[in-house]
Amino acid sequence: MNVGAPGDRAGQTAALRGTLAALARISAPGGVVDLPIAFDESAVMADIRPPQPPPIAKYLMRHPWALPRLLRRDPPEPSQPIDA
Repeated sequence: MNVGAPGDRAGQTAALRGTLAALARISAPGGVVDLPIAFDESAVMADIRPPQPPPIAKYLMRHPWALPRLLRRDPPEPSQPIDA
């Protein structure tokens, strides 16, 4: 679900208020309410990637075998150097 462009406080607030109002009107599960909100198409195509990859991404690029441990929520011990 997209609720607007990053940093578009007014658009995100309008989407949230419309959603809450729709929830009050829906009387049965699966009900649908179309909100009168349009998003700026140019904002959708904006590049919102960070300027540099986060440290965990760099670590996993060098240590791909560590991904299963990370997914099991069993990350390396803090005493182990991250960029080793």
